[in-house]
Amino acid sequence: MSRPCSCGSGEPRREVNDARGIFVSYVCDKCEKEKLKGYRREIFVNPRYWTSEQQPAKVGGLSAAASRARTRSARAASTR
Repeated sequence: MSRPCSCGSGEPRREVNDARGIFVSYVCDKCEKEKLKGYRREIFVNPRYWTSEQQPAKVGGLSAAASRARTRSARAASTR
């Protein structure tokens, strides 16, 4: 059973993520419009939405950091 929403409605909450899968908020049917009205609609439908934050580069479907970590792990395993 899910936890009740923090809005006080007593309804079960659900997670809302943007189009990139980044957590935005917990909502229920009663508070969804109110909680999400401060966000641009675009972030929920377009994974390439504009942001002022720099996004990590992707290498073969992985972020650059994940790619480096996988390379280090493979190197460590080959030296054992």
